[in-house]
Amino acid sequence: MFHQIININEYIIRIDYTVEKTLKTFKEEVLDQLYSTYKLNGDIPLLFSGGMDSTFLLRSLLELGIKPRTLTMSFSKDHDTHDCNLVRERCKQYGLGDPDFLYIEEDAFFEHVRHLIFDKSIAYPMLHGFYISYILNTYSNVKFFTGMGSEFKLFDNLIKMPVGPQLVKQNNPNRLYDFATSRTFLSYLNHEQFDIDYKTITNRLKETNLGPFYIRNKIYTNCYKDIFSVEKQTPNDEYICEVFHSRFVPIIKDLLPLTYLTTHYYYNIDDFFKRKKERNVS
Repeated sequence: MFHQIININEYIIRIDYTVEKTLKTFKEEVLDQLYSTYKLNGDIPLLFSGGMDSTFLLRSLLELGIKPRTLTMSFSKDHDTHDCNLVRERCKQYGLGDPDFLYIEEDAFFEHVRHLIFDKSIAYPMLHGFYISYILNTYSNVKFFTGMGSEFKLFDNLIKMPVGPQLVKQNNPNRLYDFATSRTFLSYLNHEQFDIDYKTITNRLKETNLGPFYIRNKIYTNCYKDIFSVEKQTPNDEYICEVFHSRFVPIIKDLLPLTYLTTHYYYNIDDFFKRKKERNVS
């Protein structure tokens, strides 16, 4: 993807449509992206939450014969929570050792958020951007691969783009990697499962309990039959989220309002199908 940087807190995503004629399947494009990243950078730890995005990435790395180290955020000092145990079970399922855990201490985390906002005039439109920044600050000389960012979160006819990791990458050059490229994104939209489900259930997402990740989860499990969605329980994370939105978001909106011009961060899928129809006619 082309990322047109407007300022330190805003950019516009530009899709490189010139790659369309040479696209492979979504699974193949992701594998190619991961292979090239790990070939150039060596052993990069994977930020692993046990959720669908990071499990899909882990499964793809294993498909390439790569067993990555994993780092998981923990909101308990003893790492004995539902989510931490879920991560342990995932790692065991795929033949990995126990993950490393990083305890997110609330005071230290919010001090980092204050430092970014008030000392550096840096802000992210979603909490996970600050989480990633906190991890990079804690491990100052380590590169990471992340699935964070809700790459394929669907709202009606819009897909929310991975703005969080991209902005963190912008502010931390050569420290963070993800699988969001024009090739992976366009191959995702070309996936037959997306074509079928988008046209049949998208308009009913709000009326059912399918949720904005329904199609994404089906495509991930289409790639790998042994991954599945699980419910996560993060009460301490929810507390941090509540504090962040009540105390910090109003400040960010006042001091750095461009951060929340979210129209720049959405991709209209109807435009994609319109382009696809025009190409087929021509």
